[in-house]
Amino acid sequence: ATLFRSVVGRKIGWLNRVGPCQDNQLNYTSIAQASAGVSAKHVLYVLSSLENQTETIRDPTAWAFKAITSCNASALYRDKVGKQIRWLNNVADYMNSTIDWQAVATSAAGVNTGTVLRVLSKVGDWHTKIKSPTDWLIRGLASLRARTHGWSQEDKARVYK
Repeated sequence: ATLFRSVVGRKIGWLNRVGPCQDNQLNYTSIAQASAGVSAKHVLYVLSSLENQTETIRDPTAWAFKAITSCNASALYRDKVGKQIRWLNNVADYMNSTIDWQAVATSAAGVNTGTVLRVLSKVGDWHTKIKSPTDWLIRGLASLRARTHGWSQEDKARVYK
């Protein structure tokens, strides 16, 4: 976490003070939240990509957030969470519905992997009562993220719209 703050924080500070984000600054807190579970190297790659495209990007924080969480979604799928979702889709009967791993993994960005696995186990326990497991998981993970990271009311409004 300290290395992340040091390296990524310096890059964000430079982009905001001297670089192309002076007029439309990056929000460090949002970038840090999106970066949970992603390497600092990848975050720096995303920020460098942003640096080269600032004329075409209206909201650099949202752009970076999406790019970073997309990486996190792919990493989660290959990890334990993806295995658990595949197992649930093969075993549980969700009234002809399956769990959309990509939507869940994107929603899980920033939530501890152990917590995500506990939430997935609840879906397995309650599979006969849940009609749309993907929607249920997305709402639950968004709620956990909001509580865990102390998001602002504005951030919560975007998640729950």
